[in-house]
Amino acid sequence: DGWGWDGAAKLAELKSPKARFIVATLQADASSEDDRKQAATPVGFVHYRFLADARRPVSYIYEIQIAESAQGAGIGRQLMSAA
Repeated sequence: DGWGWDGAAKLAELKSPKARFIVATLQADASSEDDRKQAATPVGFVHYRFLADARRPVSYIYEIQIAESAQGAGIGRQLMSAA
C-alpha cells in the first residue's frame, strides 16, 4: 500500500543533500555548566526542503518533532515560521 515505516527510506530522506534542518534548543541563563548543557539540548526540529512545484519555488515540511517536555511553548509554531 506504500504506507508504513521504512527505516532505509527515512534515513535516505534525512541524509539527502537537499534536506534542511532547524533545531530548537532551550534558551537559558548559561551561568553554570549544567545550565549550558541544558541550553544546548535539542527540544525540537523541523526537516524541510526547497523544491519546485509547477515551476514555482516552495518549501516542503517533511517532518517536525517537539519533545514532550517542550510542547505547548510555541516551539513548533516558531519552527514552522522559520522553515
